[in-house]
Formats: sequence, structure tokens, C-alpha cells
Amino acid sequence: MWKKDGKSGGVSQALNEELDTFDTEFLEVSIEEVRSISTRYLEESGFNRDEAELTTRNLLEAELAEKRSHGIIRLPDLRKLIASGDIRTNTSGLSLVRDGGDALHFDAEYQSGSVALYRSLEVAFARMREQPDRNILVTGIKDMSYASGYIGDYARMAAEEGLLFLSFFNSPPILIPHGSRDPQWGTDPVTFSFPAQGSESSASMVHDSASSVITWGAMMNLKREGKELPPGVALDEEGNETRSPVEGMKGGLLSMGEHKGSGMALMVELMAGALTGSRVGTVVDGGWGGTYILIRPGVFLGDDEKVSAQGSELLTALNESRPRGGYDRVRYPGQQSQERRNSHLKNGSIRLPSILWSDIRNGLRANGQ
Repeated sequence: MWKKDGKSGGVSQALNEELDTFDTEFLEVSIEEVRSISTRYLEESGFNRDEAELTTRNLLEAELAEKRSHGIIRLPDLRKLIASGDIRTNTSGLSLVRDGGDALHFDAEYQSGSVALYRSLEVAFARMREQPDRNILVTGIKDMSYASGYIGDYARMAAEEGLLFLSFFNSPPILIPHGSRDPQWGTDPVTFSFPAQGSESSASMVHDSASSVITWGAMMNLKREGKELPPGVALDEEGNETRSPVEGMKGGLLSMGEHKGSGMALMVELMAGALTGSRVGTVVDGGWGGTYILIRPGVFLGDDEKVSAQGSELLTALNESRPRGGYDRVRYPGQQSQERRNSHLKNGSIRLPSILWSDIRNGLRANGQ
């Protein structure tokens, strides 16, 4: 099931497909019901209204893109972390540590990462709109708490603003560097988006890739459903390869592409952690850090539309290239996720595992009603 084949394109895609075929029933739930229940669940957990709405927004965007490892499955963990005090609640904004004009440095002070990111993007986008001659803006955020969330949504938002987006976010050490047996870094994604021209939101390219073979959230999903890990993705505490999600959580995840993903994770630790004054691997303690860069397409040529048009031509050429055996078509990064998002928005609903959704509803007060 986990072997590379023409349809899966590798372990990561095969895992995403497998998550859709668990031995469980799925329910078709309206987007508005999911939004309402999730917001209420988080408010009852201790978030204020704004925090609950922003967090729900990110979880729902992950579900719309069918990135379920970053979706509603995260709600129980969020409740536990709020109860333990690991996530600071009832915040109203971000503390601006330094404004260097072309660089903003925020202190999240351990508020939820997705909340901090949406709040920082509001400030960053406003600056780029108000200062059309500004071509580049670098934003750093220190000491976020769980979790930076579905980063593809932040990249999509930037593309819709007509901006390129490049980001680096770290997380607690679960990734094992190539050749090691000890987890030292986060799964540390690098995310990039490009605002190509087009009449649909799927016209822009969004590439969002963790440094690990699979994500922590995917391992959470497999643990919840009692499934095995695919081979070659995790080690146990003793440094032996394991297919048990439980043992993998005690050990750590392996990097994608061996030394290549390991090198990418190291870069992210420096860009996200060291640069912002946050956690750096296992050598510097602290919260999660993140750095993202907004760039106007015309930064060098002085013509945003020309550069975006060239991007569109490149994506079109990729779509029109001949698929090899086992592939029905050739897509650019993020295209399938955007198509799924558009389809769910049109239908007004998403599919959720019935057991998970029942647990969430039962976690509400007043007998889950």
C-alpha cells in the first residue's frame, strides 16, 4: 500500500490518499456547522472569541484543502494545551518588538501560532498596501505556542494580495537529522507561493513542504485510527525503524530525501529560530519561531503584471505537458489543494470522520448540543 507508484507519486501522497480510506464512516458536514462547532469548542476550552475564530479559520482551511493532518483532528490537543497553560489565551494582539521599516519583529508571547500569524499578516499586508513603493517586507515572530498550523493558507492569502510569499517555521524537536538517531529539529516546512494571473484562485502556485517524510499530524491520524506507519518514515527510542505511530512519537520522524530534507530542516531552524530569538533545535529553548518574506513580483523589473503573466505561462506549460504512465494529468504545486478548496466552497460542505466529529461534538457542554 505504501510503495511508490504512478498514482501516489511517493510515500507522502500515498499517505494522504490512505487517510481518505480508513475503516471508518465519513460524514458530509456543512462548512458553517464545522465553523460554529469548532469556534464554540475552542471558546469553551478557554480561547476568547477572536482566538477561537482565527484558529477555526486555519483548521477549516486545512480541511477544505483536504490536509486533514492539520485540520479538525487538532482540536482535542488544543484543548489539552490550553488547559495545561502551554497556550496563552485571551490575547488581543501581537507585541511589536522592532519596526525596521522593511522588517517587522513580533513577540507572540506564547499565544497560539495560527492566531499570531493571522494577526501579523494583517499588519504586513496593510503595510504593503499602504506603501506601494515597498518591494520587500520581512516579518519575524518569536515564541509562538502550538501551532503554526496549515501554512498553505497564509501563502494563499499572500498570493491573493499579489505578493510572493516565502516562509520558514520551526517546531519542537521530532525530526531526526540524517545519519543520527536523536530527534533534534522540528518537521520544519518551507512554504512558497507565486501570484500567477488567472480568473480562479487556483491560478496561483503554492508549495508547502515539511522537511520530514510525513508530518506529525499525519502520524496523529494514523495513531487515532490504529493504523501502521508506512516504512522508512520513523525511528523508535532505540533508533530502530518502526511502523508504530506510538513508538514513532517516542522516537522521531526521518527527513525526506535523506540528507536533502535534513539540510532543509537545519536551514529552517536557523531562519525561524535563531533569526527571531526563538527555539533553536535542542540547543536553545523557547517557543516556536517563524520568518516570512513578502515580495512584489516586479521587485526587479518594475512590472508586477508582466512577471505574474510569465508565471501563468509557466504553470500552463506544466499543465499541458504530457503525463507519464500512472498519472491522469500534470499539476503544479498546490493546484489540487486549491481545486479541492474551490469544490468544497461551492458545495458548502466537507467530509469528516464520523468518530472524530462525534468526539468533538460530545466534547461540548450541554450534552454536545
